[in-house]
Amino acid sequence: MIKNGVKNYLVCLKYILTPLGAMFLGIIIGLSVLIPVAQSCLNGLAEEVRAIVQEVEIDPNRLIENLWESITALDWANPTDAISTMFTREWVEKTLVESLNALIFGKHDYTGQIQIAVENASTSLFTGAIVFIVFVAISVVAGYFIVKAQIRNQIAKRAFWKFLVVAGADCVISLALFILNVWLLSIWTPGVIISSVISFFIVGAVALFEAYLVHGYKKVAVKKIVTAKNIGLHALTNFLIYLIWLAFTAVITLLLNKLAGIVIGLTLFEIASIVMNLNAESFVKGYAEKTL
Repeated sequence: MIKNGVKNYLVCLKYILTPLGAMFLGIIIGLSVLIPVAQSCLNGLAEEVRAIVQEVEIDPNRLIENLWESITALDWANPTDAISTMFTREWVEKTLVESLNALIFGKHDYTGQIQIAVENASTSLFTGAIVFIVFVAISVVAGYFIVKAQIRNQIAKRAFWKFLVVAGADCVISLALFILNVWLLSIWTPGVIISSVISFFIVGAVALFEAYLVHGYKKVAVKKIVTAKNIGLHALTNFLIYLIWLAFTAVITLLLNKLAGIVIGLTLFEIASIVMNLNAESFVKGYAEKTL
């Protein structure tokens, strides 16, 4: 099981371009909305400031340059912090005010009027940023389901009705385990630790039993599939895949940079999680085929 599970992960890495491509498509579509919105907002802001401070000519291109300089000045050594800062309304307003003050040389006392203009522009910019995030999120989710279908066809293909049955069973079992953990936590705090450990093995047993129903029913005895040894091997296999994912992500981060490590690492984790979820089915399918 261990050899087969690790091999599944390494083989399925060939599908990495699917979630990456979907993500970048979402980024491109999101930017196609965000960039025109940003340009329109900054042009409108420049016109408003020009009307307020009539003797000063505001160049929208200078505003864009200042905004870009502020973005590049963020701490991109910590990309998650930089991105979370950049997508806050407070940072956008502060950056625009500072840029405008620099352009009008701080000689004019129009702070209140300019602040109102900046708030209106930042609202539109923030709306465009939300649309951008939504498109990226949709593309990531779509990429996940597409690559999951590709991996399933590679290692554990099954009929659609079997997918519905297993999905329904997974929902019921997950809900039951969640309720059990919450109940134990409410009556005894250390109980959730014990419950989590038990749940870990229950999930492995359930995965093997579901895999038996889908791929091994009437082909092999259930007692050959759902055993303590197989449950332990299933857990160990998934743990090894997790370690391989960590190693790949660390190497990518060292060779490239932290941002690349996060983006590619998340994509590798998508594939790892899908393979770990399907390893039980792959094992039972292979075992049943050998016994025929």
